[in-house]
Amino acid sequence: MMDMMVVIIPFLLLSAVFMQMMIIDVPLPQPVAKALEQDRQKKDRDVTFALNLSKNGDAELVVVDQKGKTVKTAVPAVKGEFNFGLVHRKLVELKLQYPKIFRLELNPADGTAYKSIVSMMDQSRSTTKTDPKIFIEDDEKKEKVETQLLFPDVVLANLMGN
Repeated sequence: MMDMMVVIIPFLLLSAVFMQMMIIDVPLPQPVAKALEQDRQKKDRDVTFALNLSKNGDAELVVVDQKGKTVKTAVPAVKGEFNFGLVHRKLVELKLQYPKIFRLELNPADGTAYKSIVSMMDQSRSTTKTDPKIFIEDDEKKEKVETQLLFPDVVLANLMGN
């Protein structure tokens, strides 16, 4: 029995497939990381962005400034589905106006498909190759740094636990 174990164990070890995993650490440029951290620590926000999703595919982008002025932009559904491309373009326009804001409140209506919520979150996280470039001002060096982040901090604002 012992001889059999001596033969089987090396065979099993040699035939096992070992997976090698590598992590490539790609940090954000310092000014972008600093702006992201400052935005995450803000308690009182100058401007808040909310994206309201209805279960029939309509979306509404709501911008509220500190004075309470509200601007709403409707994005109608296309064939009963969310118009992800138009929502993405509207979010890029907002990011161009407010480059140091990284938070977006997502308000899905009851009955909104989970897949649609996740797809909307994906559309709001980063820019694509066809989008205009977004720059963040580096306060220390007085230069602009490009970022591909739109709104990586998506908050599901109207969900309550049961």
